[in-house]
Amino acid sequence: MARFYNRLMLGFVAVFIAAVAVAFGYQFLYVIPAQKCEAVGSWWEPSSRICATPIYLPHITGRPVDRAARAQAAQAGLPEAERRSPKVVVDPRPAF
Repeated sequence: MARFYNRLMLGFVAVFIAAVAVAFGYQFLYVIPAQKCEAVGSWWEPSSRICATPIYLPHITGRPVDRAARAQAAQAGLPEAERRSPKVVVDPRPAF
């Protein structure tokens, strides 16, 4: 019977060591790189483990950065947008 308890104890010790190894592996492969990536202001992608640098959208689109210029550009483009948009004809009959 003592041999059974020794084997059972060794089995639990082996499972514990494996669980600790998995926890450390997860920390080193996912958690620590994610924290380092987010600390410098980048985006962490966990499925592919890629640290990506965000791109400022106005650099791509060429839109004005400040809100006043954006509002002015929107007001300037509003008549053109209204002219291009389809006109809705309202049907006065009830929809039963």
